[in-house]
Formats: sequence, structure tokens, C-alpha cells
Amino acid sequence: MELEAIDMSPALHLIGDTQFPEVRRVGEGTASADAWQAILERTATGDGEDARLARWLVPAVLVLRSRDRRRRDAEALLEEAAQRTRDGMHRATDDERPHWVSRVIRVELARIERLSGATRLFALRALQARQTVDLGMEAAPVLDAWIDVQLAWAGWLLGGGAAARQAEAETLCDRLTTLGPEASTRALRRRAEVFLQRAEAEKGAPRLGHLNRAQALLEQAYAEGNDAGTALLLARCARMRALALPPADDAVDACAVALTHAFLAEQDPAWRMDALECRLAVQLTYESLPGRAVQGEVAASLGRELASMEADSVGARTAMAATRLREGDFAGA
Repeated sequence: MELEAIDMSPALHLIGDTQFPEVRRVGEGTASADAWQAILERTATGDGEDARLARWLVPAVLVLRSRDRRRRDAEALLEEAAQRTRDGMHRATDDERPHWVSRVIRVELARIERLSGATRLFALRALQARQTVDLGMEAAPVLDAWIDVQLAWAGWLLGGGAAARQAEAETLCDRLTTLGPEASTRALRRRAEVFLQRAEAEKGAPRLGHLNRAQALLEQAYAEGNDAGTALLLARCARMRALALPPADDAVDACAVALTHAFLAEQDPAWRMDALECRLAVQLTYESLPGRAVQGEVAASLGRELASMEADSVGARTAMAATRLREGDFAGA
């Protein structure tokens, strides 16, 4: 309650597991992260459930804050996050340990993201070597974190190197599937992310094939979990399919799927801004199809709503600029 009271329109949200949630930031503001850390630091020194939750969240907030800092300041925040995570590992019970192992992996990945070139690849190999024991742990949080590593690694490679990392991510999805219904649903979404990443590197029929596979997986994952984040990912995937399909009925149907799931995601405050951005992008895509009338007020209304929320992502700004260009507001665009 104290964290939620910081902003009238919260920039930070807790999502996912109720005991071990993740922090999702909406927009690019930093004031909320600073305020959250002050509250969490004060609470973490105590006992009880609030203190346990605060100790879990502090490293995540430190990582968020590091993304807005220059290299030296960022390194200091990430080192502090790593130390807090190690402290959490030492205090963790057997049931809690897999979650803290996943935190260790993700904090280290955040440090590696600040590197470049060969230094980054050496660091990735060192991370995997250090975590050999935990990589063998059949626990959903750990496997999920390692999928993050493999997908990030693939994103920094080309050709066969990227394909090998993507294949390793799929192997981890196979292992995740065996760990119960909730983990199986998570595996569907993670496998879809692999196909989406493959689609980014392809054109034509191969790209569309990967997108078709990703959408089918996401539809199944959403049917099983009703998660707003999955709904938004499905909406984005469907829009990508609309752009890859022939500009006839199939593309129109893909836009309809995208709009439906973007609207579903919009009902969750943690995903509302991103869902509105997606709805605007889909609306512009739909109106660009042959034979479709321009529904100018729909796009303009979505653009105004995003502007009122101070949406500052590249996607939101680009979509709002496109809308203003169409209206003749060149200065605004």
C-alpha cells in the first residue's frame, strides 16, 4: 500500500508471483524507483513478511535504477544489487532458494548487458560456467532465468551462433514443461518468444511461419493463464503477422486478434500504457490496408490518451507522430 501511494499514475508495478514478484516499470521516469528504494531499504531491516518482500525487491529496483545511469554509477548500483542478492541467498530457505538463484542470474545478466563485443561473450560463458550446478536444478524460476540468458545471448549473435542459443532456450522450455501446470503455461510463452526472435531475422514465408507458430503458442498460453503480459505479447505478434500477411482478409483478421488482446491487456494497470501504444500501432496498420477507411478519430483519441500519460517509448512517440502527420499537425509530429 505504501509503494502504490507514491504516484497517482504508478510508474512501477509488481507483477507475477505474489511471494516473489517482479518490478515492471512503465515509461522512463526515475523518481518512482528512487522513492521505492527508500521505502524498501527502511522496511528490509525489520522482520516479517513485509521485510522479506522488501529484501527480495531491493535488488530489482537497483537494477532498474542502473539503467538510467552512466557506466561508473551503474556499475556501483549493479554491484550493490549483486551483494544484496548474495545476502538473500544466505538467508533463503530451501523453498526460497530457486527464486534467489534466478535473481543472481538476472542481476549478472544485467551487468553483462552493459558490456560489448567479445567482453560480453566471455562474460556470458563465465556466467554459464559458474552456474553449472544451478543450471542443473530442476526448478521453474531457475530454468526461466536461464531462458532469459539464452535469448539475450542469441540477440547478440548472428546466424548459427544465434540458432544454437535459441535451440538451447527451447531445450530449457522442454524441461520447464515437465514441472507442473503453471510452469508448463510459462514454457508456452517462453517458447513463443524464441519463435518471435527467429522471426526478427527472417523475411517472407520463413518469417510468417515463425510468427504463426508464436501466435498459436501464445493463444494457448493466454487461454491457460489469462495473463495480461501474455495478452500484450500476443497482440504484438498478431500485428507482426498482419504486416507479413497478404493485405486482404487474413491481415484484417490478424488486426482484429491484435486489437482484442491489446484491449484485454489494457485492463491491467501494469500493462495499460503499453497496450494503448499497441492499440494505436494496430489501428494505423489496419487503416493502411487496401480498401479500409481511415478512422481518424480513433487513432487521434488513442494518441491523446498516450500523450496525457506522458508515454515516452520510441514506439509510442513514433505512432503518435504518424497520427499527427496524418492530421496535418507537422510541428506536433
